[in-house]
Amino acid sequence: GRNVELEVDGVAAKDNVVGGTLFNMTIEGIQEFKVISHDYEAQNGRTNGGVVLVATKSGGNQLHGTGFAYGRDDAMTATDYFSDPAHGGLGKPPYSREQFGGSVGGPIIKDKLFYFGAIERSQQDDLFPYPANAFNQSVILKNALTALASSCPTCAPVGNAIVPVQAST
Repeated sequence: GRNVELEVDGVAAKDNVVGGTLFNMTIEGIQEFKVISHDYEAQNGRTNGGVVLVATKSGGNQLHGTGFAYGRDDAMTATDYFSDPAHGGLGKPPYSREQFGGSVGGPIIKDKLFYFGAIERSQQDDLFPYPANAFNQSVILKNALTALASSCPTCAPVGNAIVPVQAST
Protein backbone atom coordinates (compact mmCIF):
# COMPACT_ATOMS: atom_id res chain seq x y z
CA GLY A 1 0.00 0.00 0.00
CA ARG A 2 2.82 2.44 0.70
CA ASN A 3 4.41 1.90 -2.72
CA VAL A 4 1.31 2.72 -4.75
CA GLU A 5 0.04 6.23 -5.46
CA LEU A 6 -3.75 6.57 -5.61
CA GLU A 7 -5.38 9.66 -7.08
CA VAL A 8 -9.12 10.34 -7.27
CA ASP A 9 -10.01 13.13 -9.72
CA GLY A 10 -6.41 14.36 -9.58
CA VAL A 11 -6.20 14.52 -5.78
CA ALA A 12 -4.01 12.15 -3.74
CA ALA A 13 -6.24 9.75 -1.79
CA LYS A 14 -3.72 7.48 -0.08
CA ASP A 15 -3.26 7.01 3.65
CA ASN A 16 0.42 7.82 4.17
CA VAL A 17 0.62 5.99 7.50
CA VAL A 18 -0.46 2.48 6.54
CA GLY A 19 -1.00 2.80 2.78
CA GLY A 20 -4.29 1.99 1.15
CA THR A 21 -7.13 4.35 0.41
CA LEU A 22 -8.43 7.17 2.57
CA PHE A 23 -12.03 6.20 1.75
CA ASN A 24 -13.98 3.48 -0.01
CA MET A 25 -15.66 4.16 -3.33
CA THR A 26 -18.76 2.56 -4.77
CA ILE A 27 -18.61 0.57 -7.99
CA GLU A 28 -21.26 2.82 -9.52
CA GLY A 29 -19.39 6.01 -8.59
CA ILE A 30 -16.31 5.27 -10.74
CA GLN A 31 -16.34 6.48 -14.35
CA GLU A 32 -12.94 5.00 -15.23
CA PHE A 33 -9.59 4.03 -13.75
CA LYS A 34 -6.10 3.66 -15.12
CA VAL A 35 -3.13 1.77 -13.69
CA ILE A 36 0.35 2.99 -14.61
CA SER A 37 3.10 0.56 -13.67
CA HIS A 38 6.12 2.48 -14.99
CA ASP A 39 7.18 5.45 -17.14
CA TYR A 40 4.69 7.80 -15.49
CA GLU A 41 4.95 11.56 -15.73
CA ALA A 42 6.31 13.89 -13.02
CA GLN A 43 2.88 14.72 -11.57
CA ASN A 44 2.46 11.03 -10.69
CA GLY A 45 6.00 10.48 -9.43
CA ARG A 46 5.34 10.38 -5.68
CA THR A 47 5.96 6.65 -5.52
CA ASN A 48 8.43 3.96 -6.49
CA GLY A 49 5.58 1.58 -7.30
CA GLY A 50 2.53 1.92 -9.48
CA VAL A 51 0.00 4.71 -9.88
CA VAL A 52 -3.78 4.23 -9.87
CA LEU A 53 -5.78 7.11 -11.38
CA VAL A 54 -9.54 7.12 -10.70
CA ALA A 55 -12.09 9.41 -12.33
CA THR A 56 -15.50 9.63 -10.67
CA LYS A 57 -18.85 10.04 -12.41
CA SER A 58 -20.71 13.34 -12.41
CA GLY A 59 -24.20 14.58 -13.17
CA GLY A 60 -25.27 16.03 -16.50
CA ASN A 61 -28.15 17.77 -18.25
CA GLN A 62 -30.22 14.56 -18.37
CA LEU A 63 -31.39 12.42 -15.50
CA HIS A 64 -29.50 9.10 -15.47
CA GLY A 65 -29.38 6.28 -12.98
CA THR A 66 -28.16 2.72 -12.57
CA GLY A 67 -28.77 -0.15 -10.21
CA PHE A 68 -27.31 -3.57 -9.53
CA ALA A 69 -27.78 -6.57 -7.28
CA TYR A 70 -25.66 -9.68 -6.84
CA GLY A 71 -26.51 -12.62 -4.64
CA ARG A 72 -24.94 -15.92 -3.71
CA ASP A 73 -25.80 -18.53 -1.12
CA ASP A 74 -24.62 -21.95 -0.03
CA ALA A 75 -26.83 -23.65 -2.66
CA MET A 76 -24.37 -22.30 -5.25
CA THR A 77 -21.29 -23.53 -3.38
CA ALA A 78 -19.81 -26.99 -3.70
CA THR A 79 -18.85 -29.02 -0.64
CA ASP A 80 -15.06 -28.96 -0.50
CA TYR A 81 -12.92 -31.94 0.43
CA PHE A 82 -12.32 -30.88 4.04
CA SER A 83 -16.01 -30.14 4.71
CA ASP A 84 -17.24 -33.40 3.18
CA PRO A 85 -18.58 -35.72 5.92
CA ALA A 86 -17.17 -38.69 3.99
CA HIS A 87 -13.69 -37.33 4.77
CA GLY A 88 -14.38 -36.43 8.41
CA GLY A 89 -15.73 -32.94 7.78
CA LEU A 90 -18.75 -31.29 9.35
CA GLY A 91 -20.63 -30.71 6.09
CA LYS A 92 -20.98 -27.67 3.92
CA PRO A 93 -20.99 -24.49 6.05
CA PRO A 94 -23.85 -21.99 5.60
CA TYR A 95 -23.08 -18.99 3.39
CA SER A 96 -25.06 -16.01 2.10
CA ARG A 97 -23.80 -12.82 0.42
CA GLU A 98 -25.78 -9.99 -1.11
CA GLN A 99 -24.28 -6.91 -2.73
CA PHE A 100 -26.51 -4.17 -4.13
CA GLY A 101 -26.48 -0.48 -4.96
CA GLY A 102 -27.07 2.15 -7.55
CA SER A 103 -26.48 5.73 -8.65
CA VAL A 104 -28.42 8.74 -9.86
CA GLY A 105 -27.33 12.02 -11.42
CA GLY A 106 -28.90 14.94 -13.21
CA PRO A 107 -29.22 18.70 -13.53
CA ILE A 108 -30.01 21.21 -10.80
CA ILE A 109 -29.56 24.23 -13.11
CA LYS A 110 -29.28 23.23 -16.77
CA ASP A 111 -25.74 23.62 -18.20
CA LYS A 112 -24.46 25.02 -14.87
CA LEU A 113 -25.07 22.90 -11.77
CA PHE A 114 -25.40 19.12 -11.53
CA TYR A 115 -25.72 16.44 -8.85
CA PHE A 116 -24.58 12.84 -8.62
CA GLY A 117 -24.83 10.25 -5.86
CA ALA A 118 -24.06 6.57 -5.52
CA ILE A 119 -24.61 4.00 -2.79
CA GLU A 120 -23.54 0.40 -2.28
CA ARG A 121 -24.09 -2.18 0.42
CA SER A 122 -22.73 -5.67 1.06
CA GLN A 123 -24.17 -8.18 3.52
CA GLN A 124 -22.51 -11.48 4.27
CA ASP A 125 -23.48 -14.25 6.66
CA ASP A 126 -21.10 -17.14 6.94
CA LEU A 127 -19.81 -19.59 9.49
CA PHE A 128 -16.45 -21.26 9.90
CA PRO A 129 -17.04 -24.51 11.77
CA TYR A 130 -14.22 -26.44 13.35
CA PRO A 131 -14.16 -29.89 14.94
CA ALA A 132 -15.06 -30.16 18.63
CA ASN A 133 -11.77 -31.88 19.46
CA ALA A 134 -9.85 -28.80 18.22
CA PHE A 135 -11.86 -26.67 20.67
CA ASN A 136 -11.27 -29.15 23.50
CA GLN A 137 -7.53 -29.18 22.82
CA SER A 138 -7.40 -25.37 22.82
CA VAL A 139 -9.17 -25.30 26.22
CA ILE A 140 -6.62 -27.78 27.64
CA LEU A 141 -3.76 -25.66 26.29
CA LYS A 142 -5.27 -22.46 27.72
CA ASN A 143 -5.65 -24.07 31.15
CA ALA A 144 -2.06 -25.36 31.06
CA LEU A 145 -0.73 -21.92 30.10
CA THR A 146 -2.83 -20.24 32.79
CA ALA A 147 -1.33 -22.62 35.37
CA LEU A 148 2.13 -21.58 34.17
CA ALA A 149 1.32 -17.92 34.78
CA SER A 150 1.71 -18.41 38.54
CA SER A 151 5.27 -19.70 38.06
CA CYS A 152 6.17 -17.00 35.52
CA PRO A 153 7.36 -13.84 37.30
CA THR A 154 7.04 -11.73 34.15
CA CYS A 155 3.54 -12.92 33.17
CA ALA A 156 0.16 -11.66 34.31
CA PRO A 157 -3.29 -13.09 33.52
CA VAL A 158 -5.53 -10.57 31.76
CA GLY A 159 -9.03 -11.92 31.17
CA ASN A 160 -8.59 -15.14 29.19
CA ALA A 161 -5.04 -14.29 28.11
CA ILE A 162 -1.59 -14.29 29.65
CA VAL A 163 0.53 -11.30 28.77
CA PRO A 164 4.14 -10.52 29.64
CA VAL A 165 4.61 -7.58 31.95
CA GLN A 166 7.72 -5.57 32.67
CA ALA A 167 9.51 -6.93 35.69
CA SER A 168 9.92 -4.38 38.46
CA THR A 169 13.44 -3.86 39.71
